[in-house]
Amino acid sequence: MGVPNLYPKFILATLNRYSTRFFYGWLITAAAGVGLCFGYAGSVIYGFSSFILPLSAEFGWSRRDIGLAFSFMVTTVFLVSPLMGVLLDRYGARRCLLTGTLLFGLFLSSLCLLTPDIRHFYAMFVLLGLSGTATTAICYSRLLVSWFEKRKGWALGLALTGTGVGAMIVPPLVQAIIQTTGWRGAYLALGALNLIIVAPLLYKFVLNSPAEKNTWPDGIPQVDGDDDEQQLHMRTGFTLGQSMRQGVFWKIVIGIFLISLSQTGPFVQLIPILRDVGLEEFAAATTASLLGVAVICSRLVCGYLMDRFFAPFVAGAFLVAPVFGFIAFALEPSIWTAVMVTVLLGMAYGAEFDILGFFCSQYFGRLSFGKIYGILFAVYSLAVGVAAPLAGWSYDQSGSYVEMFVAGALVNLLAVCLILTLGRYPDLPVQNAG
Repeated sequence: MGVPNLYPKFILATLNRYSTRFFYGWLITAAAGVGLCFGYAGSVIYGFSSFILPLSAEFGWSRRDIGLAFSFMVTTVFLVSPLMGVLLDRYGARRCLLTGTLLFGLFLSSLCLLTPDIRHFYAMFVLLGLSGTATTAICYSRLLVSWFEKRKGWALGLALTGTGVGAMIVPPLVQAIIQTTGWRGAYLALGALNLIIVAPLLYKFVLNSPAEKNTWPDGIPQVDGDDDEQQLHMRTGFTLGQSMRQGVFWKIVIGIFLISLSQTGPFVQLIPILRDVGLEEFAAATTASLLGVAVICSRLVCGYLMDRFFAPFVAGAFLVAPVFGFIAFALEPSIWTAVMVTVLLGMAYGAEFDILGFFCSQYFGRLSFGKIYGILFAVYSLAVGVAAPLAGWSYDQSGSYVEMFVAGALVNLLAVCLILTLGRYPDLPVQNAG
């Protein structure tokens, strides 16, 4: 039994005509972009800071206590991500995405019933981490590298701009709803977007691989064109064990941990930072949406460049950007340096998951892509879980974020230096089909 068709017939007819004339993978890319816009990253990560002050005002919770919920969530993602990678490699992205999106939407909506007991808040964010892992770049990147080869950087960049759109529209949207109906209405609206828009879209259009549409990666037929050739690219690469015995694997692990550690604090506390330098509530939310604009531009440009130039060099150029903003804000906290931090942080955030998916594919192949990406995403989430409460604690202790920015600049620079030493892409083996 299928689900109700929630889309007008003329839209479906247009999309079907498009899919017969153009490569179906671009529809997959579009669906992934919408899912990322309103999923874990768009709704919870980018929307989190908008709820800090309203929750603190209503329940009397400190910024550190609220930030701890973020830590519980990302710690859950850290624990679940490797398992999600295993499920992706075994069952495909479609099943994981549909199940995760439905549960995530339900849990997010239920936050409108939040009680003053902060343990309730923490428990719900654990559930958001558990379900939201299936709506992250892990699943969508696994899906896209199955559909693309020569244009995977561009496809990843296009789809992952969805999180940039989320970063651009979610803060002002949440702020507008909070001012109109309160923070409970804002949580209900974010959950409904996943249930009413994202889930039906994924159900209608997402397929695990080009073979299910009787086509090939990039829409380019192989020489023989048989079923074995259609699936050959999925058997190309190293096993998880082979990957973990390579130095480049551990360089990426450490590099992504340090990048996340240095950039999470300013990101999670972005709205309070903008408020502290003198911006009013809606002005701060609108300014924070500049991060989304930077993410979108960065994702597109970075994805395009990685298809054409050596990816670690491209990565270094984007990931080093926040260092300049961090130093400027530490020297002179002001509205303009806070805006500078917002934009440059968006440049780095825009590149991170383009880079992570591209690195996994280029250095380790598709054979164990889900498992490897799951581990890397877990490491990224672990650093987020460490950095989020540290940022709140730093403010509670000193009354400013200057120390956080100084430490972040130094750690960020170290991570970029490590990424630049990854070395050339390896010749990937083809594993036996059995």
